[in-house]
Amino acid sequence: MTTTRITFVDAIAEGFRGWRNFSGTASRPQFWYWTLFTVLVNMVLSTLDLALFPAVPLEVPRDPAQFTGANFVTLLDAVTHDLVLSVASWAELVLLVPTIAVTARRFRDGGWPAALGVMVRVVPYVATPAIVALGYSVAGIVDDTSDAALGTLLGATLGFLALGIVSFASVIVMFIGTVRPTRSHIGA
Repeated sequence: MTTTRITFVDAIAEGFRGWRNFSGTASRPQFWYWTLFTVLVNMVLSTLDLALFPAVPLEVPRDPAQFTGANFVTLLDAVTHDLVLSVASWAELVLLVPTIAVTARRFRDGGWPAALGVMVRVVPYVATPAIVALGYSVAGIVDDTSDAALGTLLGATLGFLALGIVSFASVIVMFIGTVRPTRSHIGA
């Protein structure tokens, strides 16, 4: 069996060419070169973001007892503002569909369902807004010590924990699914 080695440039070209192709397969080098490309793009654009849009220092109380719901809302507003105005975030959204497609093809190539690859890639994009929404809901009750507010705080804390566990599990499944040996060329 003759195999051709895929180069970094070939993998990037194939990633863009197959941006909506969720069928077929992607080899380990193709997947990992594409992943390296997206990481490098993110690093360069994040550096550009820092140079063009320097972060505004936040006044956060050193004493946790003085941390109020208003402080928490200010912190969440700053984080979401920086994410929305980030060139790196917008580039990540542009690269999202090709990344999901190459992940689906890689999972299929490793003998796992492509749908699982799509699910583990999408989890962070669902979990992050959910965590921010939970943060805003908690911010309104940080200063409230009533039983109802404490119950809501407990529910939100369990929600944070569940989202964290699901996100961590998706990273583990992603790694295992993408390092599996190629199955599509066996016996060819």
